Amino acid sequence: MAHFHFFISILLIVIISATTGCHKSLDYDSTAIKTLIQAAGNANSDEHRLAILKELQKRDLPYNLKNDLNLLVASIEKWTYGEILSYYHTAGDFQYTIDAHSPLYPILTFYQARGMVWVQVESAFIFASGASREKERFLSDVRHKFEVTRNAFPQNTIARMYLGEAIPSRQILPEEPQAPRWAIYTREAIERCNYLFEWWVDNRLNWQGEYRGGEDDDCEMWRTWAPVLIGFDNPKLTQAERLFCRSLLNQPFVKRGYSDRAVDVEHTSEPTTDTLTPMLHLEPREKEWINRTLRILDLMEKRWTGINERGFLQFKSVYFTSTKVNADPNKTCDTPRHFSAVIPILLYWQRTGDTRCREIISSWLNTWTDASLCTDGGKPAGILPAAIHWPDGRTCGTNELWWDPQCHPKEPTLYQWPMGLSHVTHALVLGHYMTGESSYLDPIRSLVALRLKYLDEPNNPEKDNPGTSLWAASQDIGLCCSSAAAKYRFLLGDTCFDDYLKKEGSTYILYRVNPTPSNFDHVIDSIEKTARVLRYNTESHTSEARFTDRFFSDRFNKMLPKDSPLYNTAVDAELLYNAVTGDPGGVYVMPLNAVRWMTPPKNLGVFVTDSIFSLFNALLYNFEDQDRRIDAEFYLLKPGLYTARVISDSKVESEYELEVTGRITPLTFTLPSRQECRLNITPKND
Repeated sequence: MAHFHFFISILLIVIISATTGCHKSLDYDSTAIKTLIQAAGNANSDEHRLAILKELQKRDLPYNLKNDLNLLVASIEKWTYGEILSYYHTAGDFQYTIDAHSPLYPILTFYQARGMVWVQVESAFIFASGASREKERFLSDVRHKFEVTRNAFPQNTIARMYLGEAIPSRQILPEEPQAPRWAIYTREAIERCNYLFEWWVDNRLNWQGEYRGGEDDDCEMWRTWAPVLIGFDNPKLTQAERLFCRSLLNQPFVKRGYSDRAVDVEHTSEPTTDTLTPMLHLEPREKEWINRTLRILDLMEKRWTGINERGFLQFKSVYFTSTKVNADPNKTCDTPRHFSAVIPILLYWQRTGDTRCREIISSWLNTWTDASLCTDGGKPAGILPAAIHWPDGRTCGTNELWWDPQCHPKEPTLYQWPMGLSHVTHALVLGHYMTGESSYLDPIRSLVALRLKYLDEPNNPEKDNPGTSLWAASQDIGLCCSSAAAKYRFLLGDTCFDDYLKKEGSTYILYRVNPTPSNFDHVIDSIEKTARVLRYNTESHTSEARFTDRFFSDRFNKMLPKDSPLYNTAVDAELLYNAVTGDPGGVYVMPLNAVRWMTPPKNLGVFVTDSIFSLFNALLYNFEDQDRRIDAEFYLLKPGLYTARVISDSKVESEYELEVTGRITPLTFTLPSRQECRLNITPKND
């Protein structure tokens, strides 16, 4: 369809050129000029618009119009073909004036408004606390600009989309009314996500392995792709991820195994963590990714860490590279953000049981467990701190505020409590699982107890006193507590956190804790909402996105008019990942994806209902007209003999013996056509 519109645009240019001549002097009222500008304004891609405006440039035009046109063409060319799409951190190249009566003015407002929206999708300034007036002024200005564009160019569907109209996706899925509701919506959400992810590969990935969002943003895209990339086997996405990761890891600044750029750990870790982690999922046996991961372990052991004055292993600074550690006393802290540097090590340890990983990581976890008991800087005992200072091991930075170490002067809020806390809680659960060390659970138990106290006393005035225990419990820690507690619960079968999970667990966690029909319906309702969002405004997730790590951001729909059917809606990619893989939390730290379906993400409904070390259950529905071979890999089953059954209407359709000897166990089975089935894996003789 896009190629068809482009052909029509070029044909229009040729016809106008033939009938008017390229060098005929024209004025503002020329029919030819008006026709070209209307075609440009109504174009629904920047490439088409730019081609038309460049044709207009060839004509003899009044000086003012020619000057305005030259400015526009240069700006749109950078917007469309610039090496980095996310250059647009302000209103950018479109901050100039065109007379409001000019026929080009509505095109200028179109680009100004789009840039303004995506700056907010990235920075979220208007969503900050106390910014309500600024938000209203901002949205009023943006909508006025889009209205100018829509009024001048009513066929411009992109402007109409920003003004709240729901533009249907060009992806058409067949209706399957005979299928169960859960299968219809999981299948739809999976396929629509896959459609968008393949768009990025087909339209934005270049030969250098870049998506043009900048390496720091491009590398994070895999986290959103997880429902398909990690949940299924799509060779196109796997090949694209491999190309991107190799390209980034072969950059000169990462050639020593970690970034050489002297910035904070939150940012230096991204080029390695967000390449090695997805590839350890996709190609866990490949020496290339294993060796690179072990190189990070070498750096952690030999360069970045040391034994502090309290006798514990810790990182020496927030700023370190593959060759240096910054010894500035204002930066010499270990923080929860440091866990982002070692996420590939954590995953490798989880999947292999590597003894060297165990020795180094458990020593570091001992440091954080001990730090949770300290009371430096007024920190309540039992709470994980925002930082551990080097070399004295105090649980505060250079000041006496345990929750605000001020160890990153450029972006201090990145290291204030509870930023990064989720990394620590998940690593502690992993440490307990891998070593059996019970003390690793103590900080999580303390946080959960405090959180429950706060939920019971939300108006207690103590919460308004920074640094107090109830203040800490009132902060945004619900997700890091509930996800870590859920992973512990479903990995080890311990129900000690169930009362808390019933209060703050996600929709999927609530179902897993209490698998009633009502809770199941709530999960499917949420998946349906994601499927409905993905039926519309495809461009907001693809060609309009200026920041590649934000193309599923809910901030876009939060800026739509309140009467829009998509206002304040969002794509819940994590929920879809949960349903497909059985992981009760996120994919980033300590993933518990019980399964990867080694089959294309099409014509298949999937919902994992149980996944622990001795049991697996999933609902499956094959939308194809014939029986389908399904290959799968299982990651959580403990060693032993199992029976895998495909069951439909209480009838065993097929049965297989499964021997689990390691941490990755393959299975091939046949799934009947258009029958609601359950894949049930239990210990043999159960």
